[in-house]
Amino acid sequence: MQRALSILSVEDIDERHPVRRFNAFWHDNLDDQGVFKRSFFKPATCHAILPWIVILEHHASDTEPEFLYRLCGTGFTELAGREFTGQYLENVVDPKAAKSMKQELLDCLKSRTPQYSQTELPVEGRDFIKVQRGVFPVSTDGSVIDQFFVVIAQHDCRIAEI
Repeated sequence: MQRALSILSVEDIDERHPVRRFNAFWHDNLDDQGVFKRSFFKPATCHAILPWIVILEHHASDTEPEFLYRLCGTGFTELAGREFTGQYLENVVDPKAAKSMKQELLDCLKSRTPQYSQTELPVEGRDFIKVQRGVFPVSTDGSVIDQFFVVIAQHDCRIAEI
């Protein structure tokens, strides 16, 4: 199935959606150089968003970049119907969707700014579920972007304050 990917601006996302809530948190915690350091992330400060957070690690290689699912929140895991933690992106989602997602991650890496989109969940048998996602660049060392916090939830998901 061909999945339609719609690029969004943050204003296109409801203020109570997990992506929009995390967006505010991310922007509030940038350092003086505009970098969100992994050490800034304290789960207790945004507990309502935790189920929807997926942490992907960027692994550079000689051929093409790879993205490893380091951690998947319970909300995302339930949405996807399976656990992705410890697996590479291209091994768990449809090849066309993986290509599109990689491009979104690379755009985020290059621009060092969040990317927002809406699409169908790229998981076989769950591709009828419309989701909104935000891809947020993160640095573990304070300079190199080597992780992404991806917040992904059904398009009509709403949460309370974080």
